[in-house]
Amino acid sequence: MNLELLKKGDWAGITSLATFLGCLTFVLEEGNRKDWFGSPEITWAALISAVSFVVFLFIELTSKNPVINLRLLFRRNFRTATILVMALGMGSYGSVYILPLYLATVQRYDALQIGRILMWVGLPQLFIVPFIPRLLKRMDARVMIAMGMCIFALSCWINAFLNHDIAGPQLMWTNVLRAVGQPLIMTPLSTTAYEGIEMSEVGSASGLYNMMRNLGGSIGIGLLGTLLTRRYQFHFSRIAESVSQIDLSAQSRLAQTAASFVSKGFDSATAHMQAIQAMGAVFNREANVMAFGDCFFFMSITLFVGASLTVFMKKSSSASAPAGEH
Repeated sequence: MNLELLKKGDWAGITSLATFLGCLTFVLEEGNRKDWFGSPEITWAALISAVSFVVFLFIELTSKNPVINLRLLFRRNFRTATILVMALGMGSYGSVYILPLYLATVQRYDALQIGRILMWVGLPQLFIVPFIPRLLKRMDARVMIAMGMCIFALSCWINAFLNHDIAGPQLMWTNVLRAVGQPLIMTPLSTTAYEGIEMSEVGSASGLYNMMRNLGGSIGIGLLGTLLTRRYQFHFSRIAESVSQIDLSAQSRLAQTAASFVSKGFDSATAHMQAIQAMGAVFNREANVMAFGDCFFFMSITLFVGASLTVFMKKSSSASAPAGEH
């Protein structure tokens, strides 16, 4: 143990980084619940986060011994890989956030039922991951990353067309698609990101790479939470506008629902109120379903854009020659 080395630590950089990430995480996690910048707490946290970020950048770019070497971002492959891993974080963390929420709020699944659906994201990967290194020897890493991103994006795209009849059995297959796509991204992406990084810089590269992935997840969850709320409000208002009490089809549906409550022993006035509440519950369900679909659509576009960015990466020199040349 050499405690003298503590004197050389980049404590200013560590403090500014911790402040930046801590406040940013608070803003992203609590912003939607506290009405974003309508809350003084969120406003101050966002301001502190922004100032800390600027201070962190200045310290890391001017320090002789930075805790994280931000100059690594000037390297094309590493810079592109960090952007892609942010997109992957948004997709992987976002889907794990949105899907259980959909199953719980719309389909009324309990924790065990949700777990049985989500396990299909992880279980197939146990059998796929061992083959990835072999595949990487025979295929360009950029192609594998793009394929994985597109498969992941496709699974989200399919879920964008949700309706209230889509539940666990249907969602299981899109989870299997994610399980196929994610291994095709993770290993080739990290291999490409760290290629050419000096051993002395591996610590900085690893810290920055993993921070960007987690940051992408936090940003994704924050954006999805806000998007879900806003799109629910939008869809609910549009549905309510399109159905009025003077509309004949709405009157017929309301009368049928009220009659069913009367047949159960309710008086006419109570039955009418119960029918209105029942129609409101349908509006609420459909608005929720469409809002969840919009969230999956957002994730699919993010991942498709990520797939397109692979064209900016250099070909990995670790890729082997074609099979016939071995």
